[in-house]
Amino acid sequence: MRFPFFNRLQPKQIVPAASTTAARRAEQMLATVLAGLPELLLGYVFDLQGNALLASYTVSSEFNPHQLTVRNARLLQTVQQAVATGAWPGGPCTDLTVMLDEHMHYLRPLPELGWYCFAAVRLADANMGMVKEVLRRATAQPDV
Repeated sequence: MRFPFFNRLQPKQIVPAASTTAARRAEQMLATVLAGLPELLLGYVFDLQGNALLASYTVSSEFNPHQLTVRNARLLQTVQQAVATGAWPGGPCTDLTVMLDEHMHYLRPLPELGWYCFAAVRLADANMGMVKEVLRRATAQPDV
């Protein structure tokens, strides 16, 4: 049995979780994100339905996608439930941005696939508009 947390992270390399069509598509999304944001610290695509990491990229083992996937999935589900119940007025959740002291974390749900795409960058290297546009384009790709 394979446990993802036993595997060493491979820095500066896009790592698909398996050799499935979904993992290849997620890998292609991350390649597009990385082409638009070469200063990307951490990026991954997570399958909410299967509760699995499809592909990931990190510049350092300090940025571990396995530590964030479940937390971000819960955050996204909480926001979607709040919108659905009317507790949070507005339309559907199209994205979430979390601004920290030095980093920006951006979460883009892909409801048609049951996935979400995550990117973390330094605030000194990118702005919110740039990150949103790069992820919008990367996730709008046709099926491969």
